[in-house]
Amino acid sequence: MNTSNRNERKIEILNILNFATSPLSAIEIHDQSQPITLSIETIRSRLLSYVRHGLIERKRVNNNYVYYYVYSITERGIKQLNYFLSIREQVKKQAGILVREPVRFLNE
Repeated sequence: MNTSNRNERKIEILNILNFATSPLSAIEIHDQSQPITLSIETIRSRLLSYVRHGLIERKRVNNNYVYYYVYSITERGIKQLNYFLSIREQVKKQAGILVREPVRFLNE
């Protein structure tokens, strides 16, 4: 798996948590993710990794003797998300500039 895919997954999951009004479970995050992207197993493993890195926090919830975790974004996660989104915008601008310039060959 290349770094670009990992960063896109991170952006997607952090973005979902950033706009959530309350903590979400892994299944709720899966339901809100784009249809072509993440499996529930991938989301669970990514969430655990992001908890370890301090990007999100998790809380154990008891619902009729069934335990599950809900996740919310931390300040560090918001900073990371903003950084990735700003980098994405810079790359789009640079790509737009490159496309507008005429193509020159070496022998011209």
